[in-house]
Amino acid sequence: MPLSIFHTFVSPIPDTDDPNLIKTQSHWNAAHSLVGTLDPSQFTYVPMRLPTASPTVAILSTDVEVGIDPTAGAVTATLPKASTWAANNANGVELVLLDRAGTASATNTITPSLFAGDTMLGGFEPTVSSPAGFIKLRPFGNPVTGWYVRQ
Repeated sequence: MPLSIFHTFVSPIPDTDDPNLIKTQSHWNAAHSLVGTLDPSQFTYVPMRLPTASPTVAILSTDVEVGIDPTAGAVTATLPKASTWAANNANGVELVLLDRAGTASATNTITPSLFAGDTMLGGFEPTVSSPAGFIKLRPFGNPVTGWYVRQ
């Protein structure tokens, strides 16, 4: 079955007879097609890493999602160097730190710790403090010098 794409916006402006103008309804509202086939081998599934519960969890430069268990108390997630993580992960990928146990609280937090020399944009110190909460981080800078929190 061919794939189709439609705009969610449907233009109410009627078409004109002027050949120099785009015909708003018939061009904008027309169905679009994707050409080619999808090759499942080109998609990569990266499972969530589930490290052993510990007061300190090392985040790897290959991690994309990390499920952290704060049941026994606060956890510090030591981040890799932002530029190293960025080099190992495609543009637009976020690093997600998630409370996998659903036990984060005001005392059982998950807090990222920066690699020496890296910064958090705006000096913000993100913390997971709600059950099943998460933080999404992305590298920033050119060259990469740290992280920013993705909402």
